[in-house]
Amino acid sequence: MLAVSGSDTGEEQFKIMDQWKNKASGLEILVANVDTKVRDVNAHTDCTKGLLLNWTLEPERMLKFINNMGSTNQKKQSIFHMLKVADTYHDVIERLSKDIKLLEWMTGVVREICIFELIKSTWHQQFNRYAWMAAYDLKGHDFEYHDPEWCQLGHVFSIVAKLMLHHPEDKDFWVESMPILMELCFHFKDAFDKSDGLECRLSLTPKEMRKSFLPVFKGMKNAWAALDDEQASERREMLQRGLETRAKGHGTVAQDGEKRKAGDGEGGAKKQKTSKLDAILDGTVEK
Repeated sequence: MLAVSGSDTGEEQFKIMDQWKNKASGLEILVANVDTKVRDVNAHTDCTKGLLLNWTLEPERMLKFINNMGSTNQKKQSIFHMLKVADTYHDVIERLSKDIKLLEWMTGVVREICIFELIKSTWHQQFNRYAWMAAYDLKGHDFEYHDPEWCQLGHVFSIVAKLMLHHPEDKDFWVESMPILMELCFHFKDAFDKSDGLECRLSLTPKEMRKSFLPVFKGMKNAWAALDDEQASERREMLQRGLETRAKGHGTVAQDGEKRKAGDGEGGAKKQKTSKLDAILDGTVEK
């Protein structure tokens, strides 16, 4: 194994790379810092497997690494692994949102759901992880990342996103439903057993999905007065405040609530760090 670091001089890096490329050397592993300029290395012929041991702050950069590991004329495809600690939450991938263009009417919760669906597609994630944002707004850190409940809710968000993105003719319905959209999603989730496997429904064509699910959402919206209760109202308010605090760049509702209960007061809450993303980047939390 050889390692190239940013502190190595250009001459030292050249010697290290020359050794590694020499097939007679028996060296099989090269460790390089993300900022190290590894020259004269053809990933298509010199590499068969790559490991990304940390997540950069720019998702586009990670995608570039992966794309560089593939070539149409290579005999054997290179395999690239992106390693993460189990059950940890990498907010950094949400930074893809700055490059996502949505229709002007897609604002607020609609925009967030659709952004996370496009991120899911880009990173081939198991479910729409906007469910984690909802869980975090409601419970703070105290939730299981891969609990079937949140996975199921993520599949519901995928259905909603696909309905909105593929059928602009239904714009008026979704705009009118925006104030209670999250509650509609929770009720939709509760209508299916966790073992039902909503994920398989995502393979329906856009037309089939609209025919199967849009009437369900319309029916729930029409019956909303009967579905609404104190618990739903409290949850809706917490999720809405979470949406607003994200827009302002502040912390989560759950965090603010915990601080108020602890007697910090409004002023104390403002002084403390409330942004989960900031805390993760600073290394003060693991999830």
